[in-house]
Amino acid sequence: MWSKILCSTPRWLGHVLRMEGNRTAKKILDWKPPGGRRSRGRPRLTWKANVEKDLEAVGSSWYRAVREAQQRDRWRRTARCASKAREELR
Repeated sequence: MWSKILCSTPRWLGHVLRMEGNRTAKKILDWKPPGGRRSRGRPRLTWKANVEKDLEAVGSSWYRAVREAQQRDRWRRTARCASKAREELR
C-alpha cells in the first residue's frame, strides 16, 4: 500500500500543478505562512520538500516541474522517472 502511495505522488503533483489557482489543493500547495514566518523550532519537513528532493534525484527542479506539468506527455515521463528514483531510495 505504501509503495502505491509513493508511486502516485508525482502523478498527483502534476494534476495539482495543472489546476486553476482558485482550487483548494492548489491553494494549499502554494500556501505561505502569514507574515512569511513560521513559529520557532526546527522547520518541519513538508510534502513539497520531499517532492523537491525526489525531483532533484532525477535531475529536475520544482520550477521545471511546474512547466512540464502543463504538458501531460512530458510530465508522465518525469513522473515515471521520479517514481522509480523514489523506489530505489527506499
